[in-house]
Amino acid sequence: MNVKQVIAGIGLVALLVVVVYPALATGTITISLKAGNISLADHVYVTVTDVSAHRAGQGGDQGWELIANQSRRIDLVTLGASPIVLGSGQIPASTYDMLRIDIGNVTWVYRQNSTDLQLQSPLVSTNLNFTIQAERSIGVEMVLSGQSLNVVGTEYFSPTLTAAISDQ
Repeated sequence: MNVKQVIAGIGLVALLVVVVYPALATGTITISLKAGNISLADHVYVTVTDVSAHRAGQGGDQGWELIANQSRRIDLVTLGASPIVLGSGQIPASTYDMLRIDIGNVTWVYRQNSTDLQLQSPLVSTNLNFTIQAERSIGVEMVLSGQSLNVVGTEYFSPTLTAAISDQ
C-alpha cells in the first residue's frame, strides 16, 4: 500500500463521517403536558394520539418527525398545572420550528351533561424554535387549553396549544 492509497482511504473515511454521521445522529426530546385555564367544564377528556416536531425550513406537510404515538386519554380539568409526560423519543439532530399533537376526540362534561365535541382539525400545532443536538436531551412543556363553541348547532372544541423549553 502506498502513501496515496492511505491518504485516499483516510479521505474517504473522513468524507463518510462528514456526510453520513449528521444524517444518523439523534437526540432525545421529552414532551410534558399540562392544562391551561378551562371554564364552564367539570371535565374535558381529550385523547392525544401523536406528538411530532417539524424541521425548520421544510414546507407544508414535509419535515414532521414523530416523537411519540401512544394514545392517551387525559382530563384537562383534573390535570391542571401538574404536568404529565406525554411522550419521549429520539429524533434526528436538527433545528425545529413547530410542535403538534393529534387529538383523537374530545368529551366536554358540564353539570352532568356529557357532549362529544367536533374538531375543525385533529392536528393542533404551536410554534417553538429549538435545536436537537446529537446524543443530548431536551425537555419541552406544552400547555393545552380550549373552549366549547357552538357553530350553527354543532359543538366544537377550539384548542389553544403553547410550548416552551423546560428544565429536565
